[in-house]
Amino acid sequence: MAESAPSVVDELARRIEHLTTTIDGRQVLLLTSIDHLTTEAGRAILAKNYAAYVAEFGTPA
Repeated sequence: MAESAPSVVDELARRIEHLTTTIDGRQVLLLTSIDHLTTEAGRAILAKNYAAYVAEFGTPA
């Protein structure tokens, strides 16, 4: 899962970078920048979230 995360993040970033909303009748971008994590930071977040998931729901089947 950790190895596929960079491509998943890239795809999500690509999808959301052009999202807009209307403010005062004008279309504006929802985001002005997207910061990317390093591989190590991403793996640390995945590990932390996995540990929290297991603590709440048990080990996935």
